[in-house]
Amino acid sequence: HTHVRDFQIFDEQCVALESGKFLDTVGLLSCQLPDKPDAALDCDRTYVTPHVPTFMELTGTNAASFETEGSAAMRQDLLELRKKLHLDDIVGCSPTSFDPHAALDDKHSMWELYLQRVLPDTLFPHDSL
Repeated sequence: HTHVRDFQIFDEQCVALESGKFLDTVGLLSCQLPDKPDAALDCDRTYVTPHVPTFMELTGTNAASFETEGSAAMRQDLLELRKKLHLDDIVGCSPTSFDPHAALDDKHSMWELYLQRVLPDTLFPHDSL
């Protein structure tokens, strides 16, 4: 589990597909089972970026026919849940973009921000000193 796109052949009858991270990719793998028990699998794979236009193309649908009654109901339920949980409320806006992959001593490091500001401010609030 490495959060990267990867395909590995372990032996003639064992393969693994890793599709990426956080649903940034959908991995599709198909294998033709061999006729003989000791023959190797014949596999094909592809990676798909999970965007509605891509899924429309794959399913042969368009904007008018893609959404089903069930998916429309789920979309509405999710919108209501977002509102109920205040997930769209803006709680602040940073003038800087932070990078989770930047080195710890980089001024744009998300981890440096977390260690130097978030943790101390959370564990030792200024008004409690």
